[in-house]
Amino acid sequence: MRDGARRVLFVDSCRGLAGGQYSLIEILKTLDRSRYVAVVASPPGSGLSLRCKALGVDCLPLPFESAHLSCDSGTSAAARVLDAGRSLGGIRFLAETAIREDVDLLHACNFKAALVGCLAALIAGRPMVFHDMIEITHEPLGTLVALLSRRIVAVSETVAAKHRWPVKNRIRIVPPGIDVGHYSAAEPGERAGGTLSGGMVCYIGRICEEKGIDRLIEAAARVTNHVDGVRFVIAGSPFTRADSAYLESIRRQVDELGLRGSVEFTGYVDDVKALLQDCDALVLPSRREALGLVMLEAMAMAKPVVAFAAGGPKEVIRDGTDGLLVAPGDIEGLAGAIEDVLTDDDLAARLGRSGREAVVSGFSSEAVTGKMMDVYDEILGGKA
Repeated sequence: MRDGARRVLFVDSCRGLAGGQYSLIEILKTLDRSRYVAVVASPPGSGLSLRCKALGVDCLPLPFESAHLSCDSGTSAAARVLDAGRSLGGIRFLAETAIREDVDLLHACNFKAALVGCLAALIAGRPMVFHDMIEITHEPLGTLVALLSRRIVAVSETVAAKHRWPVKNRIRIVPPGIDVGHYSAAEPGERAGGTLSGGMVCYIGRICEEKGIDRLIEAAARVTNHVDGVRFVIAGSPFTRADSAYLESIRRQVDELGLRGSVEFTGYVDDVKALLQDCDALVLPSRREALGLVMLEAMAMAKPVVAFAAGGPKEVIRDGTDGLLVAPGDIEGLAGAIEDVLTDDDLAARLGRSGREAVVSGFSSEAVTGKMMDVYDEILGGKA
């Protein structure tokens, strides 16, 4: 065993910032550097690389990107060949980097990074952790990645459930962590609670079909019939061309339902805390959800959360205690739950307090990063 701190090479192939990248940033912020030193590989100019610079963490230029970014501009054979060539070059780059930087293990933060990283780890003779944050199986390549990973860290039981024998004994559940001090409980606002007027409802996240924003718009049409002056804010941006087409379909839906004056699209929002501070409720209408980082952030700020009981929200929220859960696809139920938290201040405050307590006790960055380091210790044979 080498004396001193071990070295971990974190690999993330996404150019933008989403839940997975924010989760990694929290790990980098709270990693015990007497135990583990981080080296990051990310596409040049990525949002993650800029955050690493601010944190004083070394970030190397990864020569490939996730498929939805590197191939989405075109589906031609030439584009796919180019992407494959960059990925093959990435295997060599990561293997050489692992040896040159004398890293003890690789930590792949998304599937493309894991697919390339597991082959590089095999060449370099290093173990790899696959940090799995989504429900998509990516079969048959997903099986290859799972078999070549020393451990699979799933953010929820929902994600873990997709992995089957013979890798079940390699799975560890480690949810994302958040800075509970930064996302502190919001000061009470002057909303006209207890009446049928006012309020701001937010969706914050990637704009894509699986997030079910069209269902939220359907519910909004019902809510605006009963709550005067309510505003719905859709914050986030599309990643792919399919996402952009979905965004346009939502805009048309808003026009068709006569909601243009009640629904606002903000695009990407960098300061999530400021937006959460102003909102009265956060809604997660996802068709499927691995966990929902923004849900934890809203709960940490004592904001009531309304979500479909699909995946991660069902694991985190105790219905009626930490938030309100609605049967997946129940538009009337979603609208009713939104109306409840907008018009009942006592309910909203109670849900907010309990939600914050749940996040502080189980999802702080320090506690979650500690669990991640325990996984590393398990692989490498104890603390250095």
